[in-house]
Parts: sequence; C-alpha cells; structure tokens
Amino acid sequence: MLKYKFDGAFGTLYAELGGRETICELANITAPEMVTRIHYEYISAGANAIKTNTYQANSLVFPDGEQLRDVISAGWNLANAVSGTAQVFADIGNISAEPREAEDMYLESAKIFCELGAKNFLFETLDDFEPIKKAIEYIRGCVDAPVIIASFAVAQDGYTRIGRNYVRLISQAIEPCDYAGLNCICGPSVMLGLASRLGELLPGFDYSRLSVMPNASYPARQNGRMTFANNPDYFAEKLSELASLGAGAVGGCCGTTPKHIKAAYELISSNAPAIISKTDTVLTKKSQNFFKAFDYSRKLIAVELNPPLNCDASFFVDCAHRFKAVGADALTVTDSPLARVRADALAMSAKLKRELDIPVLPHLTCRDRNRIAVKGALLAASMDGVDSLLAITGDSPDEGLRADGVKAVYNMSSYGLISYIDSLNTDVFSESPYYIAAALNVNATNFKAELERAVKKISQGASMLMTQAIFTRQSVDNLKLVRSEFKRLGIDCRILAGVMPLAGYKNAVFLANEVGGISIPAELCEALRDASPEQTREISLRFAEDIIDSVWDCCDGFYVMFPLKRAELAEALVEYIKDKDENRV
Repeated sequence: MLKYKFDGAFGTLYAELGGRETICELANITAPEMVTRIHYEYISAGANAIKTNTYQANSLVFPDGEQLRDVISAGWNLANAVSGTAQVFADIGNISAEPREAEDMYLESAKIFCELGAKNFLFETLDDFEPIKKAIEYIRGCVDAPVIIASFAVAQDGYTRIGRNYVRLISQAIEPCDYAGLNCICGPSVMLGLASRLGELLPGFDYSRLSVMPNASYPARQNGRMTFANNPDYFAEKLSELASLGAGAVGGCCGTTPKHIKAAYELISSNAPAIISKTDTVLTKKSQNFFKAFDYSRKLIAVELNPPLNCDASFFVDCAHRFKAVGADALTVTDSPLARVRADALAMSAKLKRELDIPVLPHLTCRDRNRIAVKGALLAASMDGVDSLLAITGDSPDEGLRADGVKAVYNMSSYGLISYIDSLNTDVFSESPYYIAAALNVNATNFKAELERAVKKISQGASMLMTQAIFTRQSVDNLKLVRSEFKRLGIDCRILAGVMPLAGYKNAVFLANEVGGISIPAELCEALRDASPEQTREISLRFAEDIIDSVWDCCDGFYVMFPLKRAELAEALVEYIKDKDENRV
C-alpha cells in the first residue's frame, strides 16, 4: 500500500528557477528563500514526503567539517519549516569514494542528521549497499523507530555503475532497512520493468516495502547541459503503474518537476488501481551444476588444458579424450596464460562440452574484458551448456612473456569479476547459475594477506578455490592453514590443490626463475639436472605424488597441470589419485 508520495528532483527545479550555485546544496545558505519555495511547490503538488536539499552534503564535496554541518543544518531546518504534515527525509546521496572512505563519510552525514533530530533517512542513487551499513547501524542505535530507505541507481540491464545487480542489492538492503528500491538513471518504463520482476527473482518479496523514484526520461545533452523530456502525463501514467505493483514509496528523480508530481498523484488517487500480486510466480527449476552436486566423499580430479595457439585443435581435443578415458572428472581450460594469445577459453570449453559431454571449467580473466564483453561471452557460453568458471585477474602482457604492442586493460579486479558474475547469477543466469571458482596462491610470501584475499573472494560469490602448483613444504603448510582457518570461521568452500609434474631440468629452472608465483625447491632442480628421461619421469612423478599425499586430507580434489605437452605425466597422476581413493581404508 502506497504510504510515501515523494517530491521530484530538487536540482531540476532549482535550475529552472535560475539558481546560481553550481552545487545547489549551497543554496541552503545563500538562497534559503528559493529552497523553501521548491519544497513548498512539491508539497502543493501532492507530495507527503520531501527530501532535504542535502544530496551532495558529504565530506567529499564539503571537506570543511564546519561548512558541511552548516549546509546540512540549514537544509534540515528549511525543509522542516515548510513541511507541515509532510514527512521530512534526511537525504544522503551516493558518495563516489573508495569503499572504506565512503563508509566513514556516510556515517559522518548520518551522525549530523541524528544530532539534528532526524527520524527519516533516504540513502539514494547508491551503487553498492556495503558502504552504508555502518550508518544504518548507527541510526538504529540512536533513533527511536526510524524510517530508512536505501535506493539504488541501475542502468536498464539492472546493474549499477560498479557492476552490482539490483536484485542482490535490494535483497541485502530490505532486512536492515524499512524500504529498498530504485531511483535515477532509468526512465519510468524501464524502472517498471525492473520492479515487476522482483516478485519472480525474489520469491515472497513484499512490494509494500519497495521504493521507486524514476527519472522523467533518459537524459539528452544540449549545449553542454543534460535535459529531460517535458512529459508529465506520460510520467504520471508509468508512476501510477509502479504504484499499482503495491510499492510503499514512489516519487521522481532527475528531470521531474512539480508538474510531473502533481499529474502522477492525481492519477494515482483517481485510478486507485488494484494491487497486482507478484509473489506467486512459479519459478523454473534450476539445473544442477556438476561441481556443486559432486560427491566429495572421493577426490574430484580436474585436468588443465591450454587452448591451441593456432587453428589446429587436434592435440587439444586428443588430450581431452585421453583424460576423460583415464578417469578425469572435469577439464579446465586456460585463458591466454602469460598473456600469450590462445584460442578463447570459453569457446574451447563449449567445444569440449559439445563433443565429449564432459564437465568443463574455463578460466575467465578480467585482463581483456569490460562488463559488456564478460556478459556477452557468458551468455554465449551458457547457451552451450557451460556453467562453471575460474574467475581470475590474468597475467599482464607487461610481465612474463610480453605480447608485442599489447597493453593490459583491466576494467575490474578479480573481486569485481567474481561479484559481477555472482550478480548475473541472480538475474540473467538464475535458471542455470555459474559455479564460480577463484584462485588461491599458496606460494604467496605474505600468506596472511593471501588468506584475507581468499575470504573476500568467497564473500563476493566464489564457491571453490583452486591453488597454483604446489612444490614446497611451506605451500603445503599454507594450504593446511587455509583449511583450518575456514573451519574456524565456519566457511564452506571447496579447495582443489594444484599439482604439476615437471618435464625436466630446463622446465624446472624456467618455472623457478621466469614464472611469478611458483617456487621450485633447489634440491628438486638439482636431482633433475643430469637425470635420464626415465629417471626424470620417475623423479617428477614421485615428487608430485608426495605432494598429493601431503595435502590429501586438507583438499577436496586436485587440479592437475602438465608442461610442454607432456600429457602422459598428467595421465599418470590422474591414475595415482584414483587408485589412492579406491584403496584408502
């Protein structure tokens, strides 16, 4: 049931009335009469809830603490002086700073409002939920029965500027807040489409706690300024449809004026549309993912394949057949390791899925793709039955084997990539979500930091960790530490231990000296120095088997790699793992 009928855009009307301040929040001090007039016009148009003119009132925009307090205090007092029976909401807009800095800034603004006596709070145009959590906790702790709204700004695909999905954000915010929803960026029709899907994507969603405040339209740029459609009747029609979903709070954002608000609330009152229930949608049954459903009473065995460097995929496909025949459970496919261009990992994984009907787990780097490329590639791969991947940063062409003329393009970090895919799982891939694996560097010098990174990756959506190749006792101890820490923290995450037999002395020396993150014991290199081919195979396999034995009790499976096309070495390790599993008591 509609409870709050909010005002429209303060800045739009301020500009129409000839406001001179570039930062319109300064008008609280320099032009209080104009601020009062704007509030009054929206209340006269039918709004029963108004926002303070404090959207940008934070320490990023106003680093002078005294000035910030003056701007917020003036905005609060002006809104309350004219509000009458309308509810006044302390407006705290999006803060585009690093998450920890933004967290402190949101809290600072919230504290000032609390000191002034605010009871209603609107956090709007957000691109993430995490940074406002401390501010919400503070408000709950010092204000008796506050009303808190968290509103997110998403594009027409449902994602915020930093790649967060609106369904996930609303589901995170709806419990600690009284209302959660959307505002800005989208016009009313697109926002109606997004809001209409919430009942399907969040079964049981309570629409009475939804807040929606669309723009008048998508903006157009004229003479360097953003302009919006003058469309009060159209806006009114769409806002009325949003209200008919059962939304508890509606209003307008950029481009909306008192004309838009008046037309909307008159239409809503006259139509009094019946509330359309969206909570009884029958969901399609999700497909079962191999890695999620695997019986981990035995060790999972995944073998890594490098895609071809040219158009000849014969060795790649032949190896896949060999590993399936020897008993590998799944195949993983690398994404241009060492920044040396190979055939696309997702496409080659789809090929294996089609031709061999074997579970695949392609690597997906964020080195060469922005969000558009990632989503497009995942859509195509999903159509071919690929539903698992290893999300990693990817080797830079500025390191290791340099790719001539190529520069790394990182649109997001590995954390961002994991979080983005996890968000896509709630929407685009809800019927067949991607199972997300992440990398765990057990060879890291500062392993405490690496452990913290692993926990963060899991919090972003990773369900499995895959280590780099393990060669040292320190790496074994690090993996054991991970398992014990996860148990202590109550973290449920699968771990695949990486093992790689060496091809020989030159291979060992190269890996030890030219590939970052891999440590080869000096005694192993020395043992291989003058060994014959038969001796090399024996030494390498016995060493890898010893690593397998050492980490057996602290991993859920093994991630087998092989160098220099020596597939027979990987086959031998697959057989060793299977035999050990079958013969253990």
